[in-house]
Amino acid sequence: MSRTIVRPARGLSLVELLIALALAALMLAPLAGLTADMATACAIAADRQILLRDAEFALGRMAYVIENSPQGMLKQGTDTTTTGTWFAQTFKLANGQLVQTNPDGVLADNVTGFSVTAPETVAGQQLVQVTLTLARGDASASTGMTVRLGGAQ
Repeated sequence: MSRTIVRPARGLSLVELLIALALAALMLAPLAGLTADMATACAIAADRQILLRDAEFALGRMAYVIENSPQGMLKQGTDTTTTGTWFAQTFKLANGQLVQTNPDGVLADNVTGFSVTAPETVAGQQLVQVTLTLARGDASASTGMTVRLGGAQ
């Protein structure tokens, strides 16, 4: 009587390996689109952060001018970006740039909106509200501030 020893098969056959690779490809295919969407969203977020930093820089420069200006320079309740007041002459929107005329310099690029209003007077001091919107590609950032004309005096 002869005995045959049956050894268990080791490893994978080529067919099993190909089936496993096909299943893995089917499961990973949606991740490629998701990865591309995440990369796009990350680029937009980075652009938005840069725009927001630029807008805050420009608002800081405008706040300095507002705080160091005498009281009563703006008419209460009016939009001063179009009325030709001292502020509109100091800061203006030209070709998508917010420009400070004295001293000359560009404060922000990609500006799509800019407004300055003097909505009210609180405790005898006039408040000035400034809003600024910047946009580049799919990214946009909008920010604003309220400053006392003439500072805290």
